[in-house]
Parts: sequence; structure tokens; C-alpha cells
Amino acid sequence: MATIHNVPVNELIIKIAEKLKEFKEVEMPEWAIFVKTGTSRERAPDQLDWWFMRAASVLRAVYLRGPVGVNKLRIKYGSKKNRGHKKDKFFKSSGKILRVVLQQLESAGLIEQKEVGTHKGRTVTNKGKSFLDKLATSMTKQSAVRSPQSGIKKETKTAKKEEAKESAVSSPESAVKEEKVEAKEEVKEEKEEKVEAKEEVKEEKEEVKEVKEEKVAVKEKAKEAKEEPKEEVKEEPKEEAKEEVKEEAKEEAKEEAVETPVEKPAEEVKKE
Repeated sequence: MATIHNVPVNELIIKIAEKLKEFKEVEMPEWAIFVKTGTSRERAPDQLDWWFMRAASVLRAVYLRGPVGVNKLRIKYGSKKNRGHKKDKFFKSSGKILRVVLQQLESAGLIEQKEVGTHKGRTVTNKGKSFLDKLATSMTKQSAVRSPQSGIKKETKTAKKEEAKESAVSSPESAVKEEKVEAKEEVKEEKEEKVEAKEEVKEEKEEVKEVKEEKVAVKEKAKEAKEEPKEEVKEEPKEEAKEEVKEEAKEEAKEEAVETPVEKPAEEVKKE
């Protein structure tokens, strides 16, 4: 017979909540529509039947942790509160809700107050234990009916594992050979990976070289473009200045020739 340990928690709580709706003792109070489950919560629960979900969760917690009291359950269902810029702080859940839920479950005969050594609180009765175990068994049967192939797959896997173990025990040489072959394949794969890594490194280096060459060519072109206009500018003004100086010298020589008359030699002057 299956127990609640063999079943998913979320599905189990949903099933328990559906079954608890059939109990007359478990009812949702009128004020439960407007109430938050704790001071750390911002709003009331969105689910309309949240009371039965909380009762189902409490019943499972009592089954697992009993004997349990309200204070421990408040810690279990508590949470951190978002306080804006301040650091988050843990707050316990509402004690009123848990106290009323425990009272309703106790009146339904699913839990009872009991002392176990120094611990005092609520524990599950035989009725509550059988109630939960029956639900768990029904869920396991339904899951087996829904997915019959899963069981077949598990059986085939276990059979294959057993056959492999038997073959390894019967013929250890074959197992050793297989291990050697696997080791060789792993070595080959590692070598191939290394070769690929080297090729990638070479390609990266070639790309870097090409980029550098392009940069050098661009720099040379820029230098040539800067040098050409400078030479032209330097040569032109020199030639023009020389020509201007020559013309000015010629003009000055002409003017001097016109202004200064030619002097006759001294011998010619005596004869006269």
C-alpha cells in the first residue's frame, strides 16, 4: 500500500482538498474572503477555495511532523515581507486561520491532541492516516493506468542492465576490449579537437596580420598625401622669388644707366 511519500505533493494536496469539501465539519468562514494569510502578504488569496487547500496542506504537515502546534505551523507557512528599501524580514503566518483549520480537522476526526514525551500538539488519527494512504494508493493506480509504457520501459532497462552485467561477468576479456576501444576513441577525439584548435589559432593569426598590413598601407598613403602638397608649395614660391629678384635687378640697372652720364677719359679732355 502506497503512502503520501510515494506521491507528488501538489497533486496530493489538490486531491485532499477535493475530498475535504465532502466533510461537513470543514467549512470556509465568511470572513475568509477578505483575510490575508499573513502580515507578509500583500493581498488576499486569489483562489476561491483556498481554505480547503490550506486545510489539506495542514493535514499533510500534521501527518509528517506531528505532534505539531499552532506556533510551529505559523513558522512553516510564514514568509519574508518586502519592505521596500529596507531589508526583507521574516514574519509568521496568521494564527487564527491555522487554529480554526486544526479545530475543524479535529472535529472531523482526522487529527487529535496528543502528548509524545515532552512534545504536545496535534497528531493524525487512524482515520486520518487511512484517509491519506487511500488517496495515495488511488493516485498511484491512476498513474500506472495512464502510463503503462513507463513500467515496460523500466523493466526493459533493468533487463538490459542485468544482461550487460552477466555478459561482463561471463566474459571479462570482452569487457576489457570494449574499454580499450572506448579509450582509443576518446584519444582520437581529443587529438581532433586539438588539431581544430590549432587551425583556428592559425586563422586568427593570419587575420591579425592582414589587418596590420592594411593599417600600414593606410598610414603610408596618408604620409604620401601629406608630403606631396608640401613639396609643391615649397618649390613654387622659391622659383617665383628668384624671378622677381632678377627682374628687379634688371630694372635697377637700367635706371642707373639712364641717370649717370658716361664720363669721357682724361686724355681726350686735355686735347680739347
